[in-house]
Amino acid sequence: MKKTVGRERGITVKSFKRYGMLFLMMVLIMSMALPIFATDITISGGASGAEYKAYKLLDATHDGGTGYNYSLNSKYKDILKTVSGKTNEADIIPYIQSLDEAGIRKFADDVYKELKSGSISAERTSSADKFTSVEQGYYLIAETTLGSSSDSYSLVMLDTAGKNNITVATKESVPTVDKKVSDTNDSDGTSSPMQDAADYDFGDSIPFRLTGTLPTNYGSYAKYKYEFHDEMTAALSFNKVDSPKNYSVKIKNGSGTTDVTAQFNFDYDAGTHKLIIYPNNTDHDLKKITGVTIDKDSKIIVNYEAKLENTAVIGQPGNPNEIFLKFSNNPYGVGEGQTPKDKVVIFTYKLQINKTDGSNPLTGADFKLYKKTAFDGDVEVLSVSKNLEGTEFTFSGLDAGDYKLVETKTPDGYNKIKDIEFKISAKYDIDSSDPKLTSLSTTGIIATSDLSKGLLVTDVVNNAGTELPSTGGMGTKVIYILGTVFVLGAGVLLISQGRMKKEK
Repeated sequence: MKKTVGRERGITVKSFKRYGMLFLMMVLIMSMALPIFATDITISGGASGAEYKAYKLLDATHDGGTGYNYSLNSKYKDILKTVSGKTNEADIIPYIQSLDEAGIRKFADDVYKELKSGSISAERTSSADKFTSVEQGYYLIAETTLGSSSDSYSLVMLDTAGKNNITVATKESVPTVDKKVSDTNDSDGTSSPMQDAADYDFGDSIPFRLTGTLPTNYGSYAKYKYEFHDEMTAALSFNKVDSPKNYSVKIKNGSGTTDVTAQFNFDYDAGTHKLIIYPNNTDHDLKKITGVTIDKDSKIIVNYEAKLENTAVIGQPGNPNEIFLKFSNNPYGVGEGQTPKDKVVIFTYKLQINKTDGSNPLTGADFKLYKKTAFDGDVEVLSVSKNLEGTEFTFSGLDAGDYKLVETKTPDGYNKIKDIEFKISAKYDIDSSDPKLTSLSTTGIIATSDLSKGLLVTDVVNNAGTELPSTGGMGTKVIYILGTVFVLGAGVLLISQGRMKKEK
């Protein structure tokens, strides 16, 4: 009996290989005609809580090799024709491929403006900054809900073809603002560079500088609201009327600046100590400033002075002053953002004189404190009102510099002190988001310091007794000296003669 091999059991090994090859070929042919697989998109760089929508402008299919074929998504065909200016659909994709970075940004802006003016809905809405299992293609991803007040609306053009997982950074672009202050030393006439802290006397005028930047997509805006909001401490007062030359607004482009002060308003509320600086047109629109080119690389620089009043906080934490910008944040509609606040701090100090006799407090004195300046010589800083029963004398609102303490009334029965010259020195953070006072000291006198109170304490001693006045000038003193020499000489001579007699 003849045996058959494999027939009863079904397909032979040979036929299985043949069918397997046919199956693989069919899968390959089908994959060439179908859209390529889905992808996951993760958005990075945006503010927490932001929401995005994805619009698939072009469909993508595998071309059978290493590339991909693109075709217009019928939903957006009319918009793409309008934005590209192409009436022939076949010309639109080559047009998009030819765009450079600036061109693709404008293309995205124009497409999104058309989308917002119509009623076409997006294919997908993000969830926790992600799109999952999105059909691959060429997408416009638009931020439609901001995550914070300092955020701005952004657009991204993204080609997902051939990628299973993509992380894309948003094109966030917002302006920044920086506030600085210069520290002036009255005693030597020097001024520091612009920094984050300074110290000043009561009554001093303090120079501040605000520097604002612009977003990289500034050109995408038809108009651009731009306002400096300066929140000064209650101890500072801006005086626009009396100091018309001490404030300015300039536009800086590269190394050149253009003065545009006349095109800006300085609105100051003396009750709240808030100063708002903005273009003096209806919309506070920076785009309406004339006489200068303003672009994404321009800087808006504001200089002004404010007076330190005698209500200032002495010592820590100082007198903080904060600045922020309000700005347009939606080039495709109405929207306003606000930058984080930037802070500078003004410090001031006080000196306490304890009058003693060396052991106990001593009444009956009075003082004046003078500050040495490089411009006017000694200037009286503060005169203590006469209080002959007091033993403590406090001078408030001082800064670093050279001083002279003069006793204007001496306690009865005590010697008048000589004028005391000394220096106050201080250190504080000059590059910090929250500047602190770190050191307060003196030279010329011995004083203890308390940083929290900005206080320097020293004792001034009067010695008991009376110094009788003497008369005569330098000639009288010379006679006294010569007389003393003669007396001493005569004594030596007498002693010598006595010894000679004894020897004889």
